[in-house]
Amino acid sequence: MSTSYKYNAVSVLHVPNEKEDGIITVFEQYVLKHTLPSREKVHKILHLTRNRFSDILKIKIKKLLGR
Repeated sequence: MSTSYKYNAVSVLHVPNEKEDGIITVFEQYVLKHTLPSREKVHKILHLTRNRFSDILKIKIKKLLGR
């Protein structure tokens, strides 16, 4: 166990709607290859979407303008 966040980064994902399949897939890759998939692959496996900042701004501007 380590308490150094600088050298041992920790990521916590809250995925309440995810079924066990995605978590199991990530865990199996960790067990087989002793490494986690890339962040992009994990997001894809767990069906997490990330909106770009520019897209968020466009939506907010449209709401403000009433379109």
